[in-house]
Amino acid sequence: MAVEAPAHHRHVSTAAIERALDHEAMQRGGVEAAWEWLAITECKLCWSEFNLRRWSHASDSPEIQELRDYLGANFEEGRDGTMALAERWRALAPATPEDIAAFYRQADDYLYDLALFHASGERRSYPADLAAQARAYGCRSVLDFGCGIGTDGLSLIAQGLDVTFMDYRGPLTRYLEWRLERRMLGAPVLYVGDDAIPEADMIYALDVFEHLPEPETMAEVLARKARKVLVYNVLFRVDSDTICPMHLPNHDPVRTAHAIEDRLRALGLTLRSDDPLFTVWTR
Repeated sequence: MAVEAPAHHRHVSTAAIERALDHEAMQRGGVEAAWEWLAITECKLCWSEFNLRRWSHASDSPEIQELRDYLGANFEEGRDGTMALAERWRALAPATPEDIAAFYRQADDYLYDLALFHASGERRSYPADLAAQARAYGCRSVLDFGCGIGTDGLSLIAQGLDVTFMDYRGPLTRYLEWRLERRMLGAPVLYVGDDAIPEADMIYALDVFEHLPEPETMAEVLARKARKVLVYNVLFRVDSDTICPMHLPNHDPVRTAHAIEDRLRALGLTLRSDDPLFTVWTR
């Protein structure tokens, strides 16, 4: 039976908001959970409650404490970085690849958005799966492409892998460099648009392709640089323009996934996992 979308003005239940902070529960919830998420994002009162609850989930986490230490007196408890990013995107209306790159080079509210995304339970935890793939295929060197604040890669370093980070030069990479220095780690941080994409045994790009004008092309570029394994996701969760206008709307996730597959098969790669949240190819 078809599931009807909730009315956008409807105040969703507290249980639905809590479920949105449990990635595994969201996956089990299927289409109904996706519609609940859309209702949360398009109802200002619901989103405000969601932001309060994710702060409650994450506030005592090491991830948020580290951001407090970094920002010091400038730290804003409870800040809604996600909505601030969406509002700034709409105000700037970036239309070209250069405009989009400029947005990401200045998007300091991603510090809050990503720290909460990792610490609240909203995002799938990837490091264990990434480390398992590295072990399975004998990978030592890893490239975290579109690394953001570097949380996944920092976990992989702690598991003994040699990680290189890459993203736009800006607030996120400055914070990542501070995090590396704090841990006395010398992992390289490279900058999209300034540095060449290096080769690595394993390359992963998570929560990246939905932001790119040409995700198929980037997937092919990364595949050529991956000596053994390429991992990425193509997000299928229903997203709202209210909070995710940065997820470029001209890409249908299913068509994008198939277009990427066609290019990678043409390069001779083998598909090992077609999970849209954790797609794995090997040579």
